[in-house]
Amino acid sequence: MTKRSDSKDFEARVAARLRASADGLDAATRSRLNRARQAALAELEPAPQRARLWTALAAASVAGLAFGLWRTQTGQAPRRLPVEDDAATELELLLAEDSMEMIEDFDFYLWLAEADAGGERVG
Repeated sequence: MTKRSDSKDFEARVAARLRASADGLDAATRSRLNRARQAALAELEPAPQRARLWTALAAASVAGLAFGLWRTQTGQAPRRLPVEDDAATELELLLAEDSMEMIEDFDFYLWLAEADAGGERVG
């Protein structure tokens, strides 16, 4: 006898014994075993929703990167808003701790801005 026929005989004997032992089980035990088998098989398969989500995210990332590189290669850098020095100073004033005092005297500061813009000499 060859090794191949020995292994086939062994497989046939094991399969027959497993079927015989499974036939002797009650219905509740068979049901539990079937559920456990199905759960184990479900864990082996990757979740198709997750795989699609990761694929879509990867594709979107690559497309965004390619678009950004294309824009810089064509010389069309993203437009930047001009920021004036006065705007930064005004923002710093608003964010300062004593900005509440400025808000309380807001009318004064409006008058001061109008007088400065109108060319009037203040004080």
